[in-house]
Amino acid sequence: MGLKHFFRLFSLVGVCLATTAGAAAVLQLPAEVTSRMSGVWGATLQSPCKPFKVSEAITFSDGTARLESFGLTFTGALEGTKELSANGIMSLAGDMPEDKFRSYVLCAEHRNLMETKYRPGFGSEIHTTELVEYVGHLVENGDPAPRCGLAKFNVFIRVIGSDALGLKEDSWRYKQSLQYVEIEFSAV
Repeated sequence: MGLKHFFRLFSLVGVCLATTAGAAAVLQLPAEVTSRMSGVWGATLQSPCKPFKVSEAITFSDGTARLESFGLTFTGALEGTKELSANGIMSLAGDMPEDKFRSYVLCAEHRNLMETKYRPGFGSEIHTTELVEYVGHLVENGDPAPRCGLAKFNVFIRVIGSDALGLKEDSWRYKQSLQYVEIEFSAV
């Protein structure tokens, strides 16, 4: 039985008028996340836009995937990148000025490991389940020094997968070690 992958993107960025102003709609994810995603994922997008919920299959290959219905490309940031591109959220809600939020910063991560001798649907394939939440904030264009300590968090990335500790990064087990990714942007 193959592993099932689920990907959710929540966008709460205001009234929706899809536009990217001719720019490439790209949403960067941390390298630690995209390096562990490969193959076909069931993607669900929820937003205050019409349609309120869109589902489609996307394929991650070499840390990149495309959500065709919105022309949105997900890609991995380089290892150690502090400020990640968020210009793709404009393809979901263009009510704000074009350059309002071009990037986001991740400020912290919370990681938990749980022993899971048996996970429904996965049999004995996964012995440890890893839960990780990355938190950060959208950076307003022109903000020269985004500071995590003073910011209200409005970016949340949550992942669930098998523990990748000790796996080689080029192994198929490592590249398919995540089963669920949820991304939430809230700029209202």
